[in-house]
Amino acid sequence: MNFFNGYRNSIAVFIALLASAICSGSSGASDKELVLANHGTTKYEIFVSASATPTERYAAKELATYLGKVAGAKFQIKEVDGLSPDPFVMLGSRMAVAPRSVMESAPKDLLSNGFLIQTKDEDLIITSQSPEGLLFGVYHFLENYLGCRWYSSDFMVIPYRAKVTIPSTFDLQIPRYVHREVFSADTDNLEFYLRNRMNGQFGHRAVRQHEQRFGSLSNIRSVGVQELISRSKYGRSHPEFFGGGQLRFGKASVRAKAVEAVLRKLGRWPQEPYFLLISPADIDSYYNKDEDKALIDAGRAPGTAFFDFVRVIADAVREEYPQVTILALAYTWSRQPPINIKLPRNMGIMLANIEVDFSKPLDSAGNRDFLHDLEGWTKLTDSIIIWDYITNFNSYIQPHPNFGVLGKNLQILSHWPQVKGVFEQGSYGTSGGEFAELRAWVLSKLLWNPQQDDKVLIQQFLTGYYGPASQFMADYLALLEKSIQEHPMHLSVKVPPTAAYLSPDFLVQADQIFQKAEHAVRDEVEFLRHVQAARLGIDYVILVNNERFDTAVKKYDRNREDYDTRYVRFKRYLKDAKITSLREDGQQASMDALIETLRLPRNSVMTPEACRNRSPGNCIDFQDINFRLAGDARLVPDAMASDGSAARMSGDSTVWGIQLPLSVLPAEGKWKLYFRGRIEEGLGKGNDIAFKAGIYPGLAQEITMNQVVGKGYLELILPGVWIRDRSKSIWMAPQKSGSIKAFYIDRIFAVRANQ
Repeated sequence: MNFFNGYRNSIAVFIALLASAICSGSSGASDKELVLANHGTTKYEIFVSASATPTERYAAKELATYLGKVAGAKFQIKEVDGLSPDPFVMLGSRMAVAPRSVMESAPKDLLSNGFLIQTKDEDLIITSQSPEGLLFGVYHFLENYLGCRWYSSDFMVIPYRAKVTIPSTFDLQIPRYVHREVFSADTDNLEFYLRNRMNGQFGHRAVRQHEQRFGSLSNIRSVGVQELISRSKYGRSHPEFFGGGQLRFGKASVRAKAVEAVLRKLGRWPQEPYFLLISPADIDSYYNKDEDKALIDAGRAPGTAFFDFVRVIADAVREEYPQVTILALAYTWSRQPPINIKLPRNMGIMLANIEVDFSKPLDSAGNRDFLHDLEGWTKLTDSIIIWDYITNFNSYIQPHPNFGVLGKNLQILSHWPQVKGVFEQGSYGTSGGEFAELRAWVLSKLLWNPQQDDKVLIQQFLTGYYGPASQFMADYLALLEKSIQEHPMHLSVKVPPTAAYLSPDFLVQADQIFQKAEHAVRDEVEFLRHVQAARLGIDYVILVNNERFDTAVKKYDRNREDYDTRYVRFKRYLKDAKITSLREDGQQASMDALIETLRLPRNSVMTPEACRNRSPGNCIDFQDINFRLAGDARLVPDAMASDGSAARMSGDSTVWGIQLPLSVLPAEGKWKLYFRGRIEEGLGKGNDIAFKAGIYPGLAQEITMNQVVGKGYLELILPGVWIRDRSKSIWMAPQKSGSIKAFYIDRIFAVRANQ
C-alpha cells in the first residue's frame, strides 16, 4: 500500500492521541510509582522478544546502557517467547504481563513511528507497531522521564540519580510529521539523529550504508530529469527531446524513455524508497512550445507540463511498486499549482519555499504567496513534503536571525493534514555552522510535536549546551532578533555580511556579550568550546566590516581589540570547530580562501555615488568578498578600492573570472545593477575593448579604453532592470588582447529601480 494511506484521515486521531499522551493514570496504567533503581541496585530486568529484529535489540541495548548510566546499576537484557506480535521492551522484575494486553487499550492505527509507554502493576512497557517506533519510544523515555539529552553528535548530558522513580503513566506518542529531517552536517551522525527521533533520509543519506540497520526510515531518493534522459547520451541522436534547458516534458517519446529509466532504477535499488523525487533541471527556464505549451496553457501554471510528465511516471510504477510515492519538485518556476489536472494517489509534491522572508512567519504579509500555493496543492494531493531552509547559504557561519519563526512555521504547516513531512536544509556542507546544533535539536522536537513552545525549547538547549554562559547566549539571540526588527529586510537564503541588520552597533554589543560568555565558562572546556564556535559568526562579520566596526567602538568609548588579535583568534576557533567550507560552492568557499581573504587590509567603506540619499533598503552593496572567482581572479590589496581590496584579473585571460549570482538580490522589487572598476593600462587605445561585463544569459557589454583610461575607479551601470533570478549571474572577463595588463572590480551594488 502507499506509505501515506494509513495517515490520510488521521488528523482527528492525532488530536485524540495527543490528548491521551498528556494524561497520566489512564485506564490500564498502574496507580503507583515505580522504583526502577535505588543507590545502584535494581530488581528490574529488560525483556525483549526472542524473535526481535536487530533494531529492536538495539533499542533494548540503548535502554540498558543509558538507564544504567542514570541509575549506576546494571540492567540485564533477557529474551522471552511468544508474548506480542508487536515490537516491545519491558522493564519488569518478572515477565508476567504480556505487552499484547497493553496494545488492546491503544488505538489500532498507530503510525510506524508512534509508540506507547505504560506502567502496569510493577512493570513498564514500551511498545510500537514498528522497530523504529520502539527505538523512538526508548529515546523518548530516556529523555522525558530520565533527563537524558543528546544536544549534538559529540555532546550529551546523562544525569545520575541515586533513586530512579517513574510515575504511573499512559503515554501515547504520535509524531505530527511522517518525514522529519534536519539536513546539516551534525545530523549525518545516525545515532544522534535517531536519539532525537528524526527519521528522514534524503540525498546521500538515502543510500548510505547505515540505513541497512534501520531499514524502514523515511527515505527520499532523488533523480534529476537529465539523469533520466541525459543530453550526453541523447543530444545528438534525439535533439528533439530537449528545449528551454529542460526536457520537453509533454513529448510522448520523452515520457516513454523516462518511464523506462525510472523502472530500471527502482529495479536496481536493493531497497525501495518511500519517496522518489523527480526534479527538473535547476534553472529558471522551461520549454514553452508545442505539447508543453498546450499543457501549460490548460493548467495556467508554468510547471504544468512537468507535473503531467511526473504523473505519467507515477501511473507507470504504481502497480509494480505500490509502496513508492512519486514526488515532483515544486520549486521556483514550478511552485505554482496547476488547474485542470488530476494527480494519482501515489504522486505527491515536494514544495520548496526558497522565495520567502525567513525572518518572518509564513503567514506574514510578504510570505502569503507561498501559503496560497500550498493551499492550492492541498486540493490536488494528500502527499506534500515541505522543503524549508534554515541557514544563510552565502556564509554558513554568518548570523542568521530566523530563530523566532522556527516553531511558528511548523505550527502553521501542521494545519494542513496533507503536509506529511518537512525537510529542513541547513549547513550541510560543513560542521560548525552558525548555531547549527541548536537548530537541529529544537527542530527535532518541533517536527515531532509542533505545538511545543519553541522559546522554551531554545532555552533548554542553551542551558544544557552552554552551561553558565547560557544567559549570555540568550541575550545574544535576543539582540540578533531585535536587530532584524530594527533593520527590517527580506531575509533570503543568501545574505551578504554587509546586510543592514549586521549594523556596527549590533556588532559592538554582540562582541561584548561573547566576551562575557567566554569569561563565564573559562574553566569549563566543553562549554567554552561551544561558546567559541558560536562567536565565529560575529568575528567573521567584524573582520569583513572592520572599519565600520571600529567607528562604532569609538562611539561607545571602549577599547578596540586590534584586527590581528581577532584574526588570529578567528583562525584558531575555525580549526577547533572543524569548519571546512564557508558556503555551498565557488573557489572562495574553502576556509583557506577565506583566511587568505581576511588578511587583506580593509578601509571604511564609502557609500557608492549612485546610492547617495537613498535608504539602506534601496541600495545593496556587494563587496569583493562576496564574488565568485574563477581562472586567475584573486582578491588583492588595493588602496584605491572602497574598502582597501578588490578582485583582480590579468588581461591575458578570457575566463569569466568575476561573478555574482542574481540570487543574492531580494525577492521583491526590480533593481539596477552597477559595478565599480578600474584598469591597469596595456597597449589598448580608443575603442579597443578593455574588458567585458554582463548578465549571463542575456547581456554582454563592452567596456572600451576610452571609457576607462586615466580615470581610476568608475561606477558603471549594466543596462536593464533586473530581479532576483537563480539562473542568471553578473560576470566580468578580459579579452586576452594586450589592451590591458589587468582590471580590478571593487564592488557590485544594486539600486532599487524607480526610487
